[in-house]
Amino acid sequence: MPNIDDIGHTIATALKAQLEKLDIYKRFTSLVSHGAKCLRQTELAFLMPPLCVAKDDFKVLVS
Repeated sequence: MPNIDDIGHTIATALKAQLEKLDIYKRFTSLVSHGAKCLRQTELAFLMPPLCVAKDDFKVLVS
């Protein structure tokens, strides 16, 4: 049976494919990841949202 993606998933996949080619986007995601890791080690860690699965990050953008 073929897999039929919803429109949100299709757009997220296309957006991810485009953005991953950009060095500035790679740098941005690296900085955000580093900042989150640093924040988790402080007393302000309670302000952090729950961790997301990386493959769902783009799907959240189009929801």
